[in-house]
Amino acid sequence: SPVVCLTIANGRAYCETECEIFDLPGMSGLSVTMDYMRNMFLGWLQYLYGSALYLLVHVILPGEALENLKAIGEFITNFQDENYTEHKYSHRLDKRSMFMKKSGYPKLKGQVVDIRGLDKTMLALWSKHYHVTDKSHRQIRLVLDLNVRIASVLNDSHPRDGYMAVPAPHCNQLQDMALKMAQLHTQLLEHFVTCDVKIFNMTSKTHFALHSLLLAQHIHPYLIWCFKGEDMMRKTGVLWKSCLTGTKHWGVSIKAAVKYRLGMRIRFQDVQRLAGIQRTCGRVCCTVSVAPYLR
Repeated sequence: SPVVCLTIANGRAYCETECEIFDLPGMSGLSVTMDYMRNMFLGWLQYLYGSALYLLVHVILPGEALENLKAIGEFITNFQDENYTEHKYSHRLDKRSMFMKKSGYPKLKGQVVDIRGLDKTMLALWSKHYHVTDKSHRQIRLVLDLNVRIASVLNDSHPRDGYMAVPAPHCNQLQDMALKMAQLHTQLLEHFVTCDVKIFNMTSKTHFALHSLLLAQHIHPYLIWCFKGEDMMRKTGVLWKSCLTGTKHWGVSIKAAVKYRLGMRIRFQDVQRLAGIQRTCGRVCCTVSVAPYLR
């Protein structure tokens, strides 16, 4: 058969599907972009926050390192409580290994939601302690401020409010802020290299996060991030761990697949039974037997 070049225009003719997501305007199998969650929150921002904490703990604040870190942890907790932060940082900052490794660049530890909720907190923390006369300190503050403004633009056009993409006027502003933030980060990395200090690392995740923000005019980054995938990985880890005892290494995947299939069948059977129970005028009308639920 001849090779067909699929486009958005002819793709539906060759790939039929009943999935409702493809009924949305502009959505097709070609709507692919980077995972904003992993690249921004589990990449770029971890290095940014970790480097800012390094300067605060070891350079700016006057006390011992652990005392400074404890004060920072208390500030984060109090600030997020007072400002009703939705996603609070859940880890205790009681040891330097929370943002420093034995080798390499500083990188703040935490789950996705921990890092996501730190944007305004880190800006407030840095604004409280930075030296206004220091150029690099002013650059760091501007980077943190741009990060808050980027999150604000994305939240203002959130998919839950019906946005498939960021509207044109705001999208241009978003692209400008993202490029400025990356440029400032690059300048900070180059500056501290000359000072022989390894902070403000920049990886490919910064590049990919920029891709997501530049493509926001076509598809919103929040539509394609994998928060639910993270929850699924946690459940899958528990499942696989339960299959290790008494099983050869080559049989673990088979055993896990069988257990997952049986578990999903039980779950779907429960859903089907519950679907047969309808509440009408405060009375329960059963189209299937409810005996299993009464035992």
